[in-house]
Amino acid sequence: MNYNYEGGHGKIVNSMRKNASHETSLMNQETYDGINWSKVEAENNLAKAGMLVDAGLPYIKGDTLIPVWNLKGYEFLFSNYIPYTVNPKFWMQGNLNLNTGLFKVTDNIYQVRGFDFANMTFIKGNTGWIVIDCLSSKETAEAAIKFVNDYFGIIPVSAVVITHSHEDHYGGILGVLEHSTNKNISVYVPKNFINAALEENVNAGVAMARRGIYMYGVELPPDEKGKIDNGIGKGTSVGTVTFSQDVIEINEQYVKKVVDGVELEFLLALDTEAPAEMFIYIPSEHSLCIAEDCNATVHNLYTLRGAKVRDAVAWANSIQNAINQWGKTLTSVFGVH
Repeated sequence: MNYNYEGGHGKIVNSMRKNASHETSLMNQETYDGINWSKVEAENNLAKAGMLVDAGLPYIKGDTLIPVWNLKGYEFLFSNYIPYTVNPKFWMQGNLNLNTGLFKVTDNIYQVRGFDFANMTFIKGNTGWIVIDCLSSKETAEAAIKFVNDYFGIIPVSAVVITHSHEDHYGGILGVLEHSTNKNISVYVPKNFINAALEENVNAGVAMARRGIYMYGVELPPDEKGKIDNGIGKGTSVGTVTFSQDVIEINEQYVKKVVDGVELEFLLALDTEAPAEMFIYIPSEHSLCIAEDCNATVHNLYTLRGAKVRDAVAWANSIQNAINQWGKTLTSVFGVH
C-alpha cells in the first residue's frame, strides 16, 4: 500500500473542498514512514479470523428510497494507495472495519459484523439463539438474522441480552423479537438500563442528536476528503429505532443464570462506557463478552455529542473485576464493535 503525497495522483475529489495543507501532508507522510507493516498484517489477519461468510459491502433497504445502511460508498478504501488527505493509520482502521459477514468466535458463539455500527452475537441455546445486542435499527437487525439463517437454516431466537444502554445496541430489539416463537421471551439488561436509555436518548436526545452530526460527520460524503470511519465502525444505521420496557434487569453485581440451557454469568460494569453496562461470561465456551469496555481502538472518556462523562476509575475497576473473576479460565474475549 502506497502513500500519495501532496502532488496527488489519486482520483480527484470535489475541487471546491479544501486539500490537505502542506503541513498536514508532511505529518501524514511521517506517520506512513513509521508504520510497522508486520503489525498491520497481524491486525488484518485478526480482523478476518473466524470468517465463515463474507458479506461484502452490505446495502440494506428500508421503506424509504434512502438505504438504512450502505457500505458500498466506502469501496474507495480498498484502493492500493493512501491519499495525502487522510492519516494513514486512520485509513487502515477504516479498511479493517470493512471486514463484514458471519464470524465464528467459538463452536457455539457466532457474530454478524458490518451490518450496522455494532455487532450482533449469537449463542447456541437448547431451543434457539441467545442474541447479544440488537444493532441500531429494526431493519438492520432483521437483515443480520436473515444472514445467519441463510447459513444455519431458520433457528428461532430464544432469549436476548443487551449489554448496555446505548441506542446502537438496543435499537433493533423489535426486529429481533419478531424472530422468536415464544411471546414471553426473556430480555436481560443491566441495572438502571431503562432510566439510562431514556435519560440519554429522550431527555438529552435532541441536543445530543445535533451534536452527534458533528461528532460522527453524518453529513460528510464517504470519500478521501470526507467520511472515512468512526474508529469502531462507520456510524449508526438510519432505520427504525425501537425499544422495549419488557426486560429483566440484572441488579446483582455478579449473578449466574441458566438461559435456554446455557449458563451465563453476569457482571455489572456500571458508570463505565455507559451508565448501565454489564459483561457476560459463557463458562461452557470459556468466552467473555466484554461489552464495549475493551474495543480495539482508543475509546473516549468525554464524547463530543454530550453523553455522560465516563468514570475512568470505575471503568478500570470493572475491567480488573473481569480479570479477577475469569482471567484464569477464559480462552477468548469478544466485544460488541
